[in-house]
Amino acid sequence: MDADERNGNRSVRAATVRERALPLAYARGSEPERLAIAVTQADYASGFRLRISFTDGKTHIVDLEPFLRAARNPAIRDFLELRKFKAFRIEYGDLMWGDYDLCFPVADLYQGKIA
Repeated sequence: MDADERNGNRSVRAATVRERALPLAYARGSEPERLAIAVTQADYASGFRLRISFTDGKTHIVDLEPFLRAARNPAIRDFLELRKFKAFRIEYGDLMWGDYDLCFPVADLYQGKIA
């Protein structure tokens, strides 16, 4: 555990990124282009918000609290415990908790909100 983690700051970088494809616009007369979008870094911001960076260099702050509070599944509501919420990691370009106990589609994270 480093000094940042002891002070409650949490930052995770991806070691490897599996290709995740989000469709882009078709160019006239060509094959569809695809851009691999994956999570490259996630930092704890505050509350239940994370600053998430993607392979194209964009960064969004995503507030997961509304999703967690609206969840009816007690296993998901467990992540309202801040210690458990901060235990996220990046695996193959996905942001996840536990053994896929909680994981969100990269496309939703990229939009900056979880519905």
